[in-house]
Amino acid sequence: MAFLLKKSRLDLVRDGDHEVTTGKMAEIQAAWLKILDGCPPAYLTHEREFYGISFYVDENVLLPRPETELLVDHTLNAINSLYLAGIKPVNILEIGTGCGAISLALEKKDTGLAITATDVSEGALEVAAKNVKKNSSKVKLIKSDLLENVQDGHFDILVANLPYIGKLKNNFISRNVEKYEPSVALFGGD
Repeated sequence: MAFLLKKSRLDLVRDGDHEVTTGKMAEIQAAWLKILDGCPPAYLTHEREFYGISFYVDENVLLPRPETELLVDHTLNAINSLYLAGIKPVNILEIGTGCGAISLALEKKDTGLAITATDVSEGALEVAAKNVKKNSSKVKLIKSDLLENVQDGHFDILVANLPYIGKLKNNFISRNVEKYEPSVALFGGD
């Protein structure tokens, strides 16, 4: 409601007695019906928080999950180990970047990193490009199926959170995730 009414959550509580137009009520009802159908609210607001950063998201990308923040933490630990070994700058390649959450979270923690991020999906790369621009980032984006279009180069760390759900086996996802999130980002094969 706050998003559709262009108000803060605090404004909604404070101004709770203000009337809402019929047109806005129709928008709220349509959004509520989508949410009841399982559509993640982030796809309606086009915003998702990850690692303290607000990301633009849409149906072209898997929504960043809190569990993936652990991957960022582990990568930061690996970066620190490389620094202790005298390696600087650290060159990182992220495969399957989606909205760019992992790469941009790493860059937020350490602006001296050289990060290249790839994705097979043109739509996902468009979303990532919006987030790179929004965060004044230096992350380089490449359309690539795994390493296919990555030029020979030196990377100190390879980071990836690729699709790992089976189409036939180990398919333990909720109906709303399967219905609304991109299958290319979910399913890794049979």
